[in-house]
Amino acid sequence: MTKAHIALGAAIPLALGLAACGSTAAAPTSENEAVTVAGVQVSKDEQLAEIVPQEFRSGINALTLAPYPPYMTLGPSGELEGALIDLSDAVAAKLGTTVDYNIVNLDGAVPALQAGKGDMLVMTLADTTEREEILDFVNFGKDGLSLLVKEGNPEGIESGKDLCGKDVTILSGWSPADTFDVISDQCQSEGRALVNIIRLPKTEDGLMAVKSGNASASYVSKSAAISAVEALGDNAGIEVVLPEEEPAGWNHQYKGLTFPKGSELAAPVEEALKELLEDGTAEKIFQEYEVEYILNDEIVVNEALELQNLW
Repeated sequence: MTKAHIALGAAIPLALGLAACGSTAAAPTSENEAVTVAGVQVSKDEQLAEIVPQEFRSGINALTLAPYPPYMTLGPSGELEGALIDLSDAVAAKLGTTVDYNIVNLDGAVPALQAGKGDMLVMTLADTTEREEILDFVNFGKDGLSLLVKEGNPEGIESGKDLCGKDVTILSGWSPADTFDVISDQCQSEGRALVNIIRLPKTEDGLMAVKSGNASASYVSKSAAISAVEALGDNAGIEVVLPEEEPAGWNHQYKGLTFPKGSELAAPVEEALKELLEDGTAEKIFQEYEVEYILNDEIVVNEALELQNLW
């Protein structure tokens, strides 16, 4: 079976202030039909299907963020695709169900999940101590953060100490703990100006702000930064800055599929992810999008990593 993610329309505001649209994955025509994801056939695991709560057997409602390449993107016909979409479809196939996707803004994703508008988040939301109070994380990977700067790095930005007095963009709804407060405190202690944070809805918005000179840098995950720059091709006008001692980026955080605290869906999804990691399917999916380097050797549940200072 081939997957079909069909966008139902343009983004519309929801009651929670989200921008959303929906798409659906086609259901199997027979109970044991395999799903082909990234060239790999994924079949229903009868034992795993038995532990899926009844309410999710007819379909899982997922909230996702798109475009956020290479994990969630919109194809030429508006269909959802990307590494995390494929992985979620493979998980659903293992569990004998399907996934219906609704696109939301990052700053509205968690409130929407808490309000019961979705069963899980399909986005690379970082596992943090604060978020674990209200969410459960089933983590398949770990990614670091980078700084996007203008090509040639004319302002010489190499770390947080170079951001004093600079305009820096981050994604709306994404709060990197007190990272920039710490930097600003250190800037202030040296008699320098504070970092000015600009929140924008998309990675591409931050990239264009830097390219146009409206911001000095944008702070995004390494994988998203590289994908965004590559998408612009030879005329990107942007480059990715990473710490010399850690080319995987600053502030490594576990990332995975996210659930409301105590959700009964988390356990079967965890088991399905374990199988996909062990049999190599997850790696093949992520290789397709050139981000296999973020995958863990094992599935990690609710494990926030200590944030590092960019200084």
